[in-house]
Amino acid sequence: MFILGIVCQAVYIAEAAINGGNGFYLNILLTFSVAIPLCYLFIYIEKRLKAEEKDNLALIGFAMLFALVFLAERGVTALCDTAFGIELTFDYGFAGICLPMFALLGKDKRNRMLFFTYGLLIFCAANYGDNYIWTISTLFSLILLWLYNGKGGEMNLKYFFYAFYPLHLVVIYGIDMLI
Repeated sequence: MFILGIVCQAVYIAEAAINGGNGFYLNILLTFSVAIPLCYLFIYIEKRLKAEEKDNLALIGFAMLFALVFLAERGVTALCDTAFGIELTFDYGFAGICLPMFALLGKDKRNRMLFFTYGLLIFCAANYGDNYIWTISTLFSLILLWLYNGKGGEMNLKYFFYAFYPLHLVVIYGIDMLI
């Protein structure tokens, strides 16, 4: 995921260079590349706890990790802006980094989806005024996530979607340049 994120980042860098922007927008794949180690850290902490302590301490650990990510994301963004004059933006911001961790709180698929849904609703409520379309579209994604049965489809389209993501960005930026 990280390598594909680096490849896709080239499109964002080219767009910023063409439009004269001084910002550095990290695409969703790079944002998830930050989230994945945090998820592994949470799982590691949870496994180290004794069975009787798990529920309470896991939630405390989650809250502490959540606060740490919030401070780190804000700190890295402020540092890049202050020290280098570059406006660093994570795709979906703090929510893009932390939302995958909500799915780790449940013990089975139903509970994981409930926690993920609660987390998405919290982030959507917090960002409601910023971008109405983004909020509505993320809530529609819950329908597909709840219906997913955990099995792959009959056709293996994995590599098609790996290619589709950067190519659709190029097409969108190409259309934007023509307009």
